[in-house]
Amino acid sequence: MSRAMWVIVLSCLVFSNQSFAGTIDIGADAGKRVAIGATYSDGSHFLLIAKERNGGVRVTIPDQENVTDSIVMTTFQGRVFSFKLSLLGIGAGGLTSIEPFSVPGLASTDDSQFIIAQFNMSEYLSNGINFNIGDTFSVNNGQVSGTPFLDIYDASALSFDPDVTASSLLDSSFISSLPRFTGDIEVLTNASFFIPSPSPLLLILGFIPGMIYITKRKYRAP
Repeated sequence: MSRAMWVIVLSCLVFSNQSFAGTIDIGADAGKRVAIGATYSDGSHFLLIAKERNGGVRVTIPDQENVTDSIVMTTFQGRVFSFKLSLLGIGAGGLTSIEPFSVPGLASTDDSQFIIAQFNMSEYLSNGINFNIGDTFSVNNGQVSGTPFLDIYDASALSFDPDVTASSLLDSSFISSLPRFTGDIEVLTNASFFIPSPSPLLLILGFIPGMIYITKRKYRAP
């Protein structure tokens, strides 16, 4: 490949790099706030509180290749729920190594209860179980029959406000200290983790430096 072509390719990659960052798409009720957080391999945390827009939120977690755990807390169809993704056993690459994927948004069938579903992502992705919106399951002491990758905790004693509660959910030991849930749960929605295609504008911006380089070489040529 010529040097000019390498310049164009590298420019496109640099300008489109942000658009390839993994994105989370999760439903939320009108006017509600959604918490999205992550823990990194160096022990640091990321936490963002986003307001619902057009029926949900779409955000990007930075440095996804170094994520070891991720949490989401939202309100959907009048019910508050949260899930935590544990990437133990995933290996190098963090979230980026397993995207695209989706996880079910599980909520108690009792509107007054707030649950946290914790997924072991290595087991979840290899298990092959499909969750469909509207499916219901019985939970006994935090366990759903046939889903060894899933633990359900009862967080009803916590505030339903993500501004107050979300930071605590980044602490694995805090979640494991909560009572294990017993009752019925329902799949309300699905949260999607994906890598969007780069936008045409970013590709154009990446193409321009390469064309400038070619033009300069043309006029410098004897």
